[in-house]
Amino acid sequence: MFEVKATRGEGGEIELGTSEVAAAQRYAGSDRWRILVVTSVLDPDAVRVRVLPNPFGPRGRGRYREEGGALRFSYRV
Repeated sequence: MFEVKATRGEGGEIELGTSEVAAAQRYAGSDRWRILVVTSVLDPDAVRVRVLPNPFGPRGRGRYREEGGALRFSYRV
């Protein structure tokens, strides 16, 4: 399962809604739930798709930082 997020720029921050957080937490012990971030979505020459791990899973640890609450995360690639 993938949660898809898009940004106008190069990315670096996403928000997860309540149902998205619940799904991420439900699948935290597996690699079944991940995030696809489409960056520079308005610029066809610069658009990129990044696959990020579940922020609540083992591969997501240390990769995200809560920004302004539990539903907004910054990430590093």
